[in-house]
Amino acid sequence: MFSLIQKKAHYLALFCLTVFFVTGFVSPLLVQYKEDNWQKELSQKTGIIKDGIKQKFDDVSSAVLDVKNHLLKTNPKYFSKENKTKLFDLLMEKPFSSCEIFILDSSFNLYAWNSHSLQADTSIFSLKPYGETFLSGSDLKISLIYMDSLITDNSIFYFQIIKPVEKKYRFNNEFYEPLSITEYLSIKYNTSFRLLLGNANKIIDGRYDSAEIRNNKNKIIGSVEFQKPLKDAAINTFLDDLQSMKYLMGILAFLFFILKTNQFNFFSGKKTAGFLLLILNLSILRIILFVTEIPGSFLPEAFTDSSYFSSGLAYGIVSSPFEFFLTALFVLIICISFLRNILELKNEDLKTKNIILKTFAVLLSAGLFLVLLRGLGAAVKSVIFDSSIFYFKFPELLPKLPIAFMHFNLLMLGICSVTVSVAFILLIIKTLGNRHNSNNFYFGGIFIILQILGFIYDLSQKEPQGTPALRILYISVAFIISLLIYKGKLQILGRYLAISFFASFITVTLLMFYNYRLEVDSLRTVAFELMRPDENWFEFLLDQTADESVGLIENETIPASQNYSSLAFICWSNSPLEREGVNSSLQIFDDKWNLLGEFNSDFNIKQELFDEIIKNHSGQEFVSVKLSEKQQVLSILKEVRDKAGKVFYLTVSALIDNSKFIIEKSGKFYTGKLTGILSPVDIEKLKLIELEKGRIIKINGDFTPDENLIEKFRNAGFSKFNEAWYNFSYGDDEYNFFIVKTDPSKEKLLCVGQTKKDISFGLFNFFKVFIVHTVYIICAGIFLFLVLAARNFNFKVTYNLKLLSAFLLISIIPLLVMAFYFRAISEDNNRETIIYKLEKHAARINEYLEKYYNIYPKNDIYSEAADDIGVNYSLFANNILEYSTQRNFYNTGIISANIHPAAYSKLFHLGFFKILNDENLENYKYQAFYYKTEIGGEEKVIEVNTAFNSVSLPMSGSDADVFLFGTYSLAVLIIIIVSTFLAKQISQPIFKLTNATKAVAGGDLNFNLENKYKGEIGELIDGFNKMVKGLKKNQTELAEVERELAWKEMARQVAHEIKNPLTPMKLLMQQLVITYKDKSPKFDEIFEKVTSTTIRQIDTLKNIASEFSNFAQMPKLKLEKLDIVNSINSTVNLFADEKAKITFSTDLKTAYTESDSDQLNRSIINLIRNSIQAEATKIELKLETENDFYILRISDNGKGIDPVNAEKIFLPNFTTKTEGMGLGLSLVKRFIEMTGGKIYLDRSNSEGTMFLIKFAIRKDE
Repeated sequence: MFSLIQKKAHYLALFCLTVFFVTGFVSPLLVQYKEDNWQKELSQKTGIIKDGIKQKFDDVSSAVLDVKNHLLKTNPKYFSKENKTKLFDLLMEKPFSSCEIFILDSSFNLYAWNSHSLQADTSIFSLKPYGETFLSGSDLKISLIYMDSLITDNSIFYFQIIKPVEKKYRFNNEFYEPLSITEYLSIKYNTSFRLLLGNANKIIDGRYDSAEIRNNKNKIIGSVEFQKPLKDAAINTFLDDLQSMKYLMGILAFLFFILKTNQFNFFSGKKTAGFLLLILNLSILRIILFVTEIPGSFLPEAFTDSSYFSSGLAYGIVSSPFEFFLTALFVLIICISFLRNILELKNEDLKTKNIILKTFAVLLSAGLFLVLLRGLGAAVKSVIFDSSIFYFKFPELLPKLPIAFMHFNLLMLGICSVTVSVAFILLIIKTLGNRHNSNNFYFGGIFIILQILGFIYDLSQKEPQGTPALRILYISVAFIISLLIYKGKLQILGRYLAISFFASFITVTLLMFYNYRLEVDSLRTVAFELMRPDENWFEFLLDQTADESVGLIENETIPASQNYSSLAFICWSNSPLEREGVNSSLQIFDDKWNLLGEFNSDFNIKQELFDEIIKNHSGQEFVSVKLSEKQQVLSILKEVRDKAGKVFYLTVSALIDNSKFIIEKSGKFYTGKLTGILSPVDIEKLKLIELEKGRIIKINGDFTPDENLIEKFRNAGFSKFNEAWYNFSYGDDEYNFFIVKTDPSKEKLLCVGQTKKDISFGLFNFFKVFIVHTVYIICAGIFLFLVLAARNFNFKVTYNLKLLSAFLLISIIPLLVMAFYFRAISEDNNRETIIYKLEKHAARINEYLEKYYNIYPKNDIYSEAADDIGVNYSLFANNILEYSTQRNFYNTGIISANIHPAAYSKLFHLGFFKILNDENLENYKYQAFYYKTEIGGEEKVIEVNTAFNSVSLPMSGSDADVFLFGTYSLAVLIIIIVSTFLAKQISQPIFKLTNATKAVAGGDLNFNLENKYKGEIGELIDGFNKMVKGLKKNQTELAEVERELAWKEMARQVAHEIKNPLTPMKLLMQQLVITYKDKSPKFDEIFEKVTSTTIRQIDTLKNIASEFSNFAQMPKLKLEKLDIVNSINSTVNLFADEKAKITFSTDLKTAYTESDSDQLNRSIINLIRNSIQAEATKIELKLETENDFYILRISDNGKGIDPVNAEKIFLPNFTTKTEGMGLGLSLVKRFIEMTGGKIYLDRSNSEGTMFLIKFAIRKDE
């Protein structure tokens, strides 16, 4: 597919350029067409919006009606009193749990329900028709409601099914669960929407339109008003789309062009020019993508929101997480290419006799290496300080999408740094390298020099990045990885894993380091935030809240049935007071100053205080009422009219408490979270102390300094700005404090500090990021493996892998079981603690109420019990709330005034007297303890919960998670390391023996295994070495015996064959002599006969000589079609355990020739073995094509061949060794030449030797 695209790239580039220019030409015409047909398009767009609104409300209505159908199909037995518990259970299961259901009996008394956030409104049963859906907007939510009746066993029941669609309030914290159908529509259609109930007045404006909402009976129950799409906005959006398409075509044209010209290979750059061209192409592409904002403009906000990360580097080229990703990706490609170039460099390529030039090159490489380390630290620091993301604030294991994306960017950044660092170290080693560079002192010297240069470099910096320990670790590990790569101990996958995991380790460590720096620096900001609140600040918040509340009421027509406490809460929940977490109160009065409703945030205003505020108003905007020496109430009063002209009075009050810090908040579900730089620190764990002349006047937190420590605070080394930092140990903890003189004349000090996190938190923070990185590394590793597999990379399940898997399985599974068991025990202990403490509170409340119930009025005794005991509680009579210290939340409708359905079912139908129930408000989860009792002869239920009562636990769930995840992750890491080491120790000798056996089977009887083992393994290796020596000796002796026997047999046969022609020749010669002496007339005839017979016999002797000569030649070759690449690979693998680094490289996937497989393997083994015996530490085999031949170059860095012997090495019986017969290279040459090839010595000197072998290319290839 890729090759096809490359072939057609010029056509694709031309097409993209055509579209690019055509788009530019036709854009004005398209815009004009759009303007001319805007009304038609506007009609289509509004139609689409209306259809979308209808579909959304139809979906909600279908969900309600589906629940109704299921309810009507419910077994009638469930509605009997005996099975009422089953009815409650059923209502809290799917599909009923998707809606809030209330079932009432024939007297309209609540019978069963599943909601704890809403309560049934029985009044609407007489106002609304049955069997129809309708919209209701009372209290805090707008809901779609269905009402009907059902008859079971002669009993009639009424039910309401409620599906909220819009919340009118909002919490400024992580517990708020958004619900807004208008916001959903606004995001989808990019315009504003407003939900109107019934026949509410619509805006009479041509810029607005509306869609009717119809119920299941096709009756209008409301409408959604929306602003029509604007012509200018639509045209601008259209132009932006055209421009984006134009840019996209230009980018694609550029990509296709450089693809066609072979200038854009991510992993090429084998030569300097190619590498520089790669950098140029990627730089141009990156600039184009940055300027055109493609593809960032098409991506979700989670990837492009600059608040998550933005840096001003290079004119903002990393101004968002996605821009960071693109930049890091392009740099990573360049880094990988640079490393490949360095790996392909040979020592001789860098050879120079100029000491100055060599020294300069080494120092430059070392300097760039150290700059890289500093650059990595600066980049990670930017990720922490230039981001709104706080990576370690919350103990959550699974990161959200923006955080996970930034983790990936950080990992890429670390891999870039480590990759180039390794490349520079390899460059230094190769620049200084020679044939003796296997000496450990040589590598040790380079390592020490790098460490010294790193130390000097840090000293030269005003603010070194990271710590000295990190610098030493970085240099050490990068050097070890470089050395392993240089010695050939790490192949592609090994290099990737080593670089990636080390990059992850170093980036996560730097991330934690700079996050700690940010937390410490934020103490200073917290101090100034605490100094900020004064009366003017409170007045500003009150004024803003009052104005916003007035605006909200003025835009509404307040119905007579309005719950004014809900309205007060809606005003407060969207106010600056809520966002700043100020203890405040908001009240709504009628035109006669009668209180209609209110909401208080941890601050209750009593009636007499109201009276005083109103009394002191007298036209003033702000009224201040002093409660005590350190407390006062600041209030603002506003008159407001709703749309109908109805008059209301609004009071907004704030409690100014000089005995507490402004950030001392309850931390509950309704509390707003602080903004700004307070976010990186855990506010609840801050240690806040305010001193005046050595006396504590304010304190927050669980830390109380003694007099000695207070004196040290006072005498801390203050700067000219009256600021000081003080770090100390106190008890078992270490603390960081920022101290500032708020009023030097009164010796007032503000001290803000935090405890240094213990090791379990450190491990948790480290591993929660490291494991995310590990997932990324494994996924990329699998991809790399598949790529290698596609290139005929053979993967085998080795003995080492089997052992490692078994060790990990046996070790980690019990560890995980222990972790889950410990977590379960911790949860059980926490639950028991909660039950014990809440039950104790409930029992004390019960005891108090029983004691004084008949003595004082109910409401008085209820509130007195809460004040005297100091416990927040609620009291239910049957299922209805009778009293609550937090009545505030029940009155507003945040919490239903009905008892929780699960608790009611267990207490009143299953016979329980006390239970602990898990509940939630929005996304805030808490536990509520219900205590059923009798007070004054009446059945009551006392409810005490953890939402409004603090319960200290031996170890919270998050603390347990931190401890378990941190310590057990470390244990798993140690197990993996130890298991890997043990598996290798056990399998390595087996692996060596396997390779040795293959080598011996391949004919290499010079193989000798180094024995470093003891016990049975050592004896096995000794036995193997003895066996090989015995085989070699036996082979030699057997060859000599066979040779001797063969020659004896041959001599006998040759002697016999020679005698056969010699005998008749002798007789004929004797006859010829006699005939000659007798002067026989037949002499000529006999002479002719004798000569012809002698010639024939001589020919016979000649044939015997030829047969004898053939006997002395090599055995007949078994020629076959042979893949040289495969043969060389299998042969090189036999030397995997040799100390020498043996590598084979080729661009050929296959190389077929006519040869003998066994003879070829023996020939290559012979050449490699000769290099090893020549003390070579690096042997390279490279295969390429040249004309009609494959050229195999075998080079080493051994001691070379003596020039005197260079011309004799291929002669038979020539050898420089003490053993052997000198037939090795002679036989290799004879074999190569017999297959149509050639072998010759290309070069040999003190720096190494190179042999060249030519193989004839098979003709059919």
